Amino acid sequence: NICAGVDLLLDATTPGATGYLWQNGSTLPSLTTSNSALHWVEVFFGACSVTDEIDITLVAAPQVDLGGDQVLCPGTAYTLDPGFNGFGHLWQDGSTASQFAVTQDGDYSVTVTNGAGCSGSDEVTIEYVEPAEIELGNDTTLCPGEELALAVLAPPGSTTWSTGATTAGITVTEADEYWVNVTIQGCAFVEYITVDYTDLPAIDLGADQGLCANSTIELEAITAAGASLLWDDGSTTPERMVGQGGEYWVRATLSDCIATDTNVITDVPIPVVQIGNDTLLCAGEQVVLDATSAGGSYLWNNGSTAPTIQVGPGSWNVAVTVQGCTGTDTITIGNAPMPVVQWPTDTVLCADALWPVDVAQPGATYLWQDGSTASAQVLGEGDHEVTVTLGECAVTAQVSVERVQPVPVDLGPDTLICPYAELSLAVDAPGATVTWSTGAVAPGIMVDDAGSYSVTVDLSGCLSGDAITVGLVDLPIPDLGPDRILCTGDSMLLLVVPGAADVLWNDGSTLDSLRIHVGGTYTVQFTTQGCSSNDAVTITERPVIRETVLPDEAIICFGRMLTLDVALPEATYRWNTGSTQSWIQVIDPGVYHVQVEGPCISAWDSVEVVPGDCVPLVHLPNAFTPDGDGVNDLYLPLVTGEFLEFSFMIFDRWGQLVFNASSPSMGWDGHYNGQEAPMDVYTWRLFYRAVGDDGLGQTERLGSVTLVR
Repeated sequence: NICAGVDLLLDATTPGATGYLWQNGSTLPSLTTSNSALHWVEVFFGACSVTDEIDITLVAAPQVDLGGDQVLCPGTAYTLDPGFNGFGHLWQDGSTASQFAVTQDGDYSVTVTNGAGCSGSDEVTIEYVEPAEIELGNDTTLCPGEELALAVLAPPGSTTWSTGATTAGITVTEADEYWVNVTIQGCAFVEYITVDYTDLPAIDLGADQGLCANSTIELEAITAAGASLLWDDGSTTPERMVGQGGEYWVRATLSDCIATDTNVITDVPIPVVQIGNDTLLCAGEQVVLDATSAGGSYLWNNGSTAPTIQVGPGSWNVAVTVQGCTGTDTITIGNAPMPVVQWPTDTVLCADALWPVDVAQPGATYLWQDGSTASAQVLGEGDHEVTVTLGECAVTAQVSVERVQPVPVDLGPDTLICPYAELSLAVDAPGATVTWSTGAVAPGIMVDDAGSYSVTVDLSGCLSGDAITVGLVDLPIPDLGPDRILCTGDSMLLLVVPGAADVLWNDGSTLDSLRIHVGGTYTVQFTTQGCSSNDAVTITERPVIRETVLPDEAIICFGRMLTLDVALPEATYRWNTGSTQSWIQVIDPGVYHVQVEGPCISAWDSVEVVPGDCVPLVHLPNAFTPDGDGVNDLYLPLVTGEFLEFSFMIFDRWGQLVFNASSPSMGWDGHYNGQEAPMDVYTWRLFYRAVGDDGLGQTERLGSVTLVR
């Protein structure tokens, strides 16, 4: 192995040699090379020669890179790492570690040597930046409205403030933490300052104001906690009471910060308000109260803000405000004595009735519409009016009198109704209220029960009425009983109890009984005093059953079950097996009999169950034509009997399975994999297991079928 770029001298000099030959054709005794290849030399001694060879491999020297020259900020460290772990290292200071920690300015170099002795070198210059000297001063507190200038000397590099400014200085007007960032050769140097403002808000004594006569005003100076106050009169409390006009000022001091305000107070006279003397009003009268004052605003005790209001009896007061000063006045309005007229409402007089009315009261005078001045009159039909005067107050009342004739009412004579029938009772009285003894309020009602019924008709207070007694006809209801069954050849007697009613059967008979011999629907009707009642019964005729439907003999196959069923309507059963169902299932040969009882049924029967020929029969055709004409389109076995297991497979001439069935009802339609199978001869295999006369057996058959299209 040689390092790339290094020459290697190959010397084959041999005493007594007559010649040399190298692989590149050189005939010198030695050869200098830097190539990676197999080198050989042949040394001649007359006609004889000897050879030697050497394989030269070039080894690359490490490519060392310490990076570019660096600038380091104060407080930072830097490590040089050429990245060749496992190789030899030699730094400028003679150290041999794989990395070198830089702690000061200077030039740094390293030589890296690999295992083949090949080396690579690199060097780098490291420069540290001197810290910038920045001084914003100590944290400070300002008075409201003060400004503070912050600035730094203009060092080499860039300047950025927390406000976003990039100038050498800024002016701050509010509390905050401010910082400046000075960047020199990529190194950032930051300085902070906190600026606070004294919590001394501006004092506001409010707008100048007027002071009403004989009153005081409180001035309040609200300021920051810890501030000291001084009023123009030398007082130092937050509140100050003043009782006359003038100019008033206050000063607040906190941390050498001062805030002041002044308020001017003007004396204002109280307005004079007069809304009148107390008075009395007749019922329904009102009076206008006027509190008008130039430049005034108003508030009445009813909430009105108008200068005048119209009111009736009661206590009324008003507050009138002019230039912030308020004057008030109150008036009491009472009720004057009023005449009382005990006067009825409009009324209705029935027939020729009269109506005496008296409106007398002490100290009053009277005037009727006809000029009469008496306190009482007898009123008849028409409109009437009277005026009663007491002192300064008068009351007028009217009343209207109407005459009404009672409504004539006639419910008719007492009557009888048929059972379950209804009788309509009605009154023709338009505009009247009709009330029945049943509680119904309606022009008419329907009644279906015996009793006494009455009605009251109210037409404008005039009453009339009538009553009627309703009875029920004594009509019995026939009862032929429930529908029944009649056995053929028997007869049945239908009986009724008509009492005094007439009887009529559907065949025209009028007797109290009817004997029937055949089935059908029979009706009977009772009639008395124009009322009738009915009943019907259906008689179902059934033939007499004395035999069941069991066969004389039944065949059973080995291992199978046979069902014997003699079901008849409404019957009961008793088999010699003990069963009481209409059917039984048997598995063994033998004689079975049953007794059946029921309506028109009294039967006994038996059957002998014997072993039978149960071997299945299977036939397969030798050709089929699946052409879709509906004839011979499927190829399947023709079978009789039952199978315990069944398998039917069809193969083409190469032994490929083209159809497989597990049931005799499944047939081949001449298709395979969704395509029509070609016309050809196909072989089949049939296997099945079944119960035969000799017990359980299995059968396998082979054959062929021709598919024709």
